[in-house]
Amino acid sequence: MKAQKLITQFATLMLISGLVFVGCKKDNPVDAALSSAVYDDAAYSISGAVGDQSGGAMESFGDLLTIQSQGSINQTTPLVDGGFEKTTADSGSYNPATGWWTVSISKSRSNMRVTASVTRTYQFRFWKNDSVHQAFYVVSGDTAKKMEFKVVNGTGYFKNPHVVHHLTQVQGAWLASNINKDTVTISLQENYIRKGIDSVTTLRATRIFDHTLTLTSVNVTTLRFKPAIRTFAAWRDNLVNSITGTIKGHISATATIIKGENDNVKSIEKDFEVTVGSGTGSISINGNKYSCDMMYGDR
Repeated sequence: MKAQKLITQFATLMLISGLVFVGCKKDNPVDAALSSAVYDDAAYSISGAVGDQSGGAMESFGDLLTIQSQGSINQTTPLVDGGFEKTTADSGSYNPATGWWTVSISKSRSNMRVTASVTRTYQFRFWKNDSVHQAFYVVSGDTAKKMEFKVVNGTGYFKNPHVVHHLTQVQGAWLASNINKDTVTISLQENYIRKGIDSVTTLRATRIFDHTLTLTSVNVTTLRFKPAIRTFAAWRDNLVNSITGTIKGHISATATIIKGENDNVKSIEKDFEVTVGSGTGSISINGNKYSCDMMYGDR
């Protein structure tokens, strides 16, 4: 009887273990697929947030350097892969007591890869040295040494082959140092915060990705525009190719699967880092690496 009882207990234990094993075997691949999809979405959103033609941080860097070199941002620029980018701006207002300029701009662009529209309100200030500001980049032959640049607010939309993005909030502040030299260094003065809702479509599914992305550290360098070397249009169109450095941040997001897979919701809170160089970026998040195109804000 004792032996039979032990056999019965052992069989019961094996049955329970088998059920647990089967349950784990069934659930884990699904959860892994959902996690993979969410981090894929995060990489797409990070790409858009740091890209140029997607209205990301690189575009702000371009606007900063355009104002510095051109004194105005009103222009129509041909794009390297076809199409044009049209930028219009108001005349701006200047506060001589504080040295701050305020300007509002709007942009539209369309080419083979990206359709986008952007509005921004910027503030910027030139510094003669560490304690004295000046109204313009060059005043009486004296070139400013650095420039503060704020993104006060803005709206935006872009569409590329994988993402339809609607921007709901953007703000932040940069510091451009050594603007009197060939190589300009750009860093953060205030966190760059970007909120948006992305519709991400892949071969497997369509997901809605509602996210807040915060850049907490930026350390990049780029060549400034020099008229003697190339035209402004060529310089601006290839700006992302000369930017190198690192960008760090945090993404908070909720992904909702709406097509192609079982309806589900997944949330993430993760830090990330983007290494930038030669027009491309490498995104590191949750131990995964993704490449991104800094020109188009795509992967």
